[in-house]
Amino acid sequence: MNNSWTKKISMLLLLFLLISVLGVSSMYTTEVWAETRNIVFRLDWYPSSYHAPIFVALEKGYWKDKGINVEVQFGIGSTDTVKMVGIGQADFGWANTVVATNAIEKGLQIKTIYGIYQKNALGFMVFEDSGIKSATDFRGKKIAYSGVGEEAVLFELWRKTNGLDSTDIEKIAIGSREVQRTMFLEGKIDGYWETLFSNIPVLQKQTNKKIIGILISEGLHPINLLLQGIVVNTKIIQEDPELVKGFLKGFKEGFMYSIDHPEEAIDIMMHRVPEIQDREISLEMLKNSFNLLKTNNSEDLPIGTFAKEDWDGTIEIMVEMGNLERGQDYDKYYTNKFIPSN
Repeated sequence: MNNSWTKKISMLLLLFLLISVLGVSSMYTTEVWAETRNIVFRLDWYPSSYHAPIFVALEKGYWKDKGINVEVQFGIGSTDTVKMVGIGQADFGWANTVVATNAIEKGLQIKTIYGIYQKNALGFMVFEDSGIKSATDFRGKKIAYSGVGEEAVLFELWRKTNGLDSTDIEKIAIGSREVQRTMFLEGKIDGYWETLFSNIPVLQKQTNKKIIGILISEGLHPINLLLQGIVVNTKIIQEDPELVKGFLKGFKEGFMYSIDHPEEAIDIMMHRVPEIQDREISLEMLKNSFNLLKTNNSEDLPIGTFAKEDWDGTIEIMVEMGNLERGQDYDKYYTNKFIPSN
């Protein structure tokens, strides 16, 4: 056999080998894609700094390495989010715990499976030099709040729980948050009701006086009203519990990395959500939010785990607000069985 034929045969063998390898590679890629789950995760609102750990989980591939491809949808409120999860338009959702519990009571097929920000963020914004450091220091002070709905109920519960008479505090009912802020900054009131972790950094940039917050979830008589959690359609729990475990594992990894690297977490989020402009405020909000991850009752539990005492308190408050009747089955509202242990 001459050299020409030898070269031709060698080329044919090489071509056959390449086709075989490419075929195996193609089969492998198809097989892996078939095992990947595509899911929708819906937020409670348009992204804010407290959502940064989600974008960290996406950036670092914490879900992808578990075979989960996550599409993050922006929300327009917890009520809409739990509805979308309940009717199967989203698989997982980030939602207010009270809103989710109300929806479950009305028959929506969802369950809360992870406590994100468990310590309630509501309270009173005051200036540090006001001398107000606890609930009892509000005696003789002037505060503003909306005076309606859930806020009015929670304020009265906080007041009674802390032994304050209705005449101890001068209350001014103002519906506009902007008006409340202006009156506070101008010194016309001593404090006002607000979501503290996210709003203190915003107002602090508008004054040289140090602002602090008095949380209703802290102090000698804390109000145990759970704040936010992850909800899932109960059908997914029944049909694919491993997906639930994998999703929560990646979610938790995003949070743990963000706690250790908050500045990088904000940079990742601002890159993925360019509408967020103020890095300084966003970073401060994110750091503040980490103080809400656990309550006094869940302090020694793995992150994301609910303490029964906090659900006891939440249900009791919801009964006070007229949302639930006593004697409800807590098991239908939440579970800790999918919480990652490490």
